[in-house]
Formats: sequence, structure tokens, C-alpha cells
Amino acid sequence: MPMNTNRFRRYTVLTIPLFLFLTVTGFTDRAWWEQRSNAAEAGMADILDSSPAGWQVTPSTGSVEKVDGRSTFATGPNTITLLGGTTYSSNAQYTLTFRIADDTKQGGVSMFVGVKDPTKYLEAPGAAVLNSINTTYVNWYIYGGSNGAYRTYSAYNLKAVTTRSLGWPEALRKSVEQDMASLPGVAEKWLTFRFVVRDHCVETYLDDRLLDVRNEPKVDVNGRVYITLQPNTYLASFRVRALPADDPLFRPIPIQGYANAVQINGGRVQRESLPRTDSVALVGKTPFVFPEPDVRGNDHISLAKSWAQFGAIEGYIESHYGDFAGRWPWALSVNPARIQLRVPNDRYTKLHLIAAADDSKDSVPVITVQFFRPISGYPKSFAARVPLFSAKSTDAQKLPVTLNGGQNGNLYLVTIPLDPGQLSSFADQGALEMELTKEVYQYRSYPDPICYSFHQADCRAAFMYMR
Repeated sequence: MPMNTNRFRRYTVLTIPLFLFLTVTGFTDRAWWEQRSNAAEAGMADILDSSPAGWQVTPSTGSVEKVDGRSTFATGPNTITLLGGTTYSSNAQYTLTFRIADDTKQGGVSMFVGVKDPTKYLEAPGAAVLNSINTTYVNWYIYGGSNGAYRTYSAYNLKAVTTRSLGWPEALRKSVEQDMASLPGVAEKWLTFRFVVRDHCVETYLDDRLLDVRNEPKVDVNGRVYITLQPNTYLASFRVRALPADDPLFRPIPIQGYANAVQINGGRVQRESLPRTDSVALVGKTPFVFPEPDVRGNDHISLAKSWAQFGAIEGYIESHYGDFAGRWPWALSVNPARIQLRVPNDRYTKLHLIAAADDSKDSVPVITVQFFRPISGYPKSFAARVPLFSAKSTDAQKLPVTLNGGQNGNLYLVTIPLDPGQLSSFADQGALEMELTKEVYQYRSYPDPICYSFHQADCRAAFMYMR
């Protein structure tokens, strides 16, 4: 999902796992010894995408364990540091995937890039994600503030609604409970930490949600990587990938951290019908980064789940507090009913989507992107119609695909024009909050209409397939 701007970057990710194999030979049909394969070293090579000999691991504890069918490095009860032996420069992307083993204990990671002196790693650009013995959220911290303080910090709430009200309508209560139950807690959630490094600039993301942009002349990104794994933590993978130079026209937005659906029109799109996920795909001249399926198979965004839950209850629902964390929570508070993204701020002129609407009855195939101030609102909305997956005639550029059941259909290149003048009202924001939803209408609280804004109306919307 790229966006036009006057300053964009393109991300290219190449995943090349390295496996080590040992071959045992003997002088007879059956050797008199049994060679023990170094499975731990092979597993670490897969996790770190390089030979473990290139890393300084302190202390040399921890073990390679299988978790959810994948090899992980488990820290156990110890804090473990990993110092890379390779010196990296700008135009690089660092990606680290991890999980807290037990949400009743503390755990987490920190990562620093551009490290010259390992004893002074705190002087390098870095960030941390730590668990505070909680089942529904983790805390994140960005280093590099004045006098050794954090630049910024906050919480990543994995479940936006943790309490329910028996005063809600029964249908609403059941819907909210089902949504929250579908979200993994701290001990089930694989978290992805990502740094995008350019000359004198570091962007930090957590599950593709922008945490911070540090763009200062004094930021030196040339150096090694320094990782601290807290006790009670699984490290699933660490990857460093070279990035091409800045693209002057486009910024592809990775959506893997937002994917919420598997099927469209009752079937799953065959992977052979889609571009590879390990590189940028050009649709015409527009670059896209297609996501890999997550552990649940989700590989795209569906708008069918988007609706304003608070519209079903009476009373004051302020923008900044109340049920559902208010009407304008940010993207770092996860609610399946609110598909909210957090991206670098810029003067965007267009939003390009790969999208299709399914053939659901009594629905409207309209997509709206709302830019807003977290907690406050003041949204700026832009919309477009999306052709049906089964449409035979349309002016939109068709992208033929096939479902697993053999049904043929089309995705489409959909463009939503944006107004940089309207978006300038968010120019003071370090990050740009945006919500993808259906048609929006004016909302007024009842019985006193003192609270009002523009929100998605209800659950009825065509199933949107978006990348």
C-alpha cells in the first residue's frame, strides 16, 4: 500500500535462511561411533541468518527450542547480549522477531544500531520493548533523549478493550468479547521490531506501527548491532537487509502487522497468483510490498470487521476516554474493529491500494481513509469505490488472481487522491495516524449531541481485500 509524497522510501527485504548440515561417514556399514550433529549451531544460524561465530554471545547460555513450530533462541532465566561482528552503514533494514515466554514474568528485548564501542552502546540509536508482567500490553522505549533520557516511550496495547459492561446491548457485548478473544495475549504474540536506517535517520517500528523517527545530523548509523535479550524471552529471527536508495515518489507501507483476514469470496488467493513477498513488486510503475501470511494465515486486510462499536450505546463517548478507549484511539491500541495505521508524516498526494470487494449482499464497496489526531480526532476523510472481485467490466486496472478452489477473479489498483493542504493540519505530528474503513457519516452522541465527529456507520460493508 504505497503513498505518493515528496519524500518516500522503498523497502526491499530478501530472506535467505542459512542451514548447516553435517555428514557422517564411516569405514564400515555401521560406524563404531555416533557423530552428534550440532543442531543448536544450525538453529542459531537460521535464527541469526548468519554463522553464530560472527556473534559475541554473553553469557553463552540459552538454548535453541521449538516454539510454535519454529526454531527460537530461549534465554531461560538469564539476560543475554548479542554483539554482531558485521559493520553496517545506511540504507539498511533491521528486523527482529521475538516473544515473551511467560506473561507472569518480565521479558523483552532492546536493539541498538550503529554501535562503535560496545561499552557505550547507549549512545547509539536504539529502542526496547519490555513486558511489565501483564497479559495485554508491553512497554516500548526509544533511547537518545537529552541527558540520557528516553526520546519517547509508551505502551503497545494488544487488547484495547479489557473490561466489558453488562449494560451494553447483548449483541454488542458478544461481538466485543469475540473480537478481544481473537487477539493473542503477551505470551502468545510474536512481536516484530524493525529499524529502517538511512543517512542520519532511524525509523523505529513495532508490528509495522511507527514508534519514532530520529532524523538528526548527529545520528551516525555506521556500526555494529547490539541486542539485549531479557530473561523469559524467545528470539525467533534477526535479519539485516540492504535497502535501495530513497524513492523520490513512493513510500510503500508494509501491512503485515495489520493483516486480519485469510479469505475473499469464500476462498483464499493462491500464492502463485501474487508477487513474491521478499522484494518490491511493481504494479505498473507503483511499488508494493506484499506481506507474508502470519501464524494464523492472515495475509491481507479486510474492512468487513471495521465498525464504530460505541455507536451502539447511549451516553457520552468522548474522543479521548470512555468505553473502547474513546472514539479516537491510536494504532498502538489494537481493536479488530478499528483498522488504524501509524506511518511517517509527509505531504502525501495519493494513496494507492491493491484491493477488491467481495460479492456480499446489502453492502457498499466503498473504502475511506481517515487521517486524524489521536485522542482528539479532527479527521480528514478521502474515499473511493472498489470494484467487485467478480466484476467483468471496470475502468480500474485488473490484476487477475485465482482462489484455491479454482475460482478466477481480479484484484485492482485503486487510487485515492489526497489533499496535502488538508493534511497540513497534522504537520505538527511526528507520525501520521490513519484509519482504513468504509463509508463514514456524522456521529452524534445521544441524547445530548455534545460529542460528534465522522465515523464508520456499522458492520455492513463489502469484504475488502487490501494489500
